[in-house]
Amino acid sequence: MKKISIGMFFGILLASSIYIPIIYLQMDEKYKLGIANGKSQGLIIAANAIEKEFGEYDGKSKYIRLFSVKTTDVIVTNENGNKTIKVIP
Repeated sequence: MKKISIGMFFGILLASSIYIPIIYLQMDEKYKLGIANGKSQGLIIAANAIEKEFGEYDGKSKYIRLFSVKTTDVIVTNENGNKTIKVIP
């Protein structure tokens, strides 16, 4: 019985010494993934709010792209001498 319990102790010790660093690496990767998802979700919310407030791009004038999120672009365009912000969905 003593040999079995010593073997189990060293087995658990060896397994934990292998898996604990792997768990910490996975925690770091999941943290970075959460930050990236939050950033893209925030940009989507901002683009939707800008579209609701300023409308969509009509395609008549030149524009400068501020940022893109997936299939949506937020742009600055010059309409009648005024700079406005628009969204290309």
